[in-house]
Amino acid sequence: MKENKTSAQEMGRLFELIYLRKITSEPLTREFLDFMKDTDFEDRLARDLPSNVAMYHKAADATNMVHDAGIIDPGSTGVDDGKNPFILSILTENIASEEEAKKNIGKLAKFIYDQRN
Repeated sequence: MKENKTSAQEMGRLFELIYLRKITSEPLTREFLDFMKDTDFEDRLARDLPSNVAMYHKAADATNMVHDAGIIDPGSTGVDDGKNPFILSILTENIASEEEAKKNIGKLAKFIYDQRN
């Protein structure tokens, strides 16, 4: 896997292009976003966010690595409250505790969410 690497910036750019409908048609984009909503891995970015905040994300694990990247959409509740979506991509390596890394990813997402709202 040495040559199979990406960066948080590259993942963020990919999610931006998806969200802006720059990669494929609107129906395929909606389907793709639906696949990334309500995943089996809500223990990272979504961990400490309010349950009514839409999250479109992809989590991944490997030995000593825990990742999550996605689009956090606070304005998805249907109320026009001026809250804009944002993209957050957190990739880790050489971690000592997967659970601690997941908690810290959740804390970072909540901190950024709180600063934006």
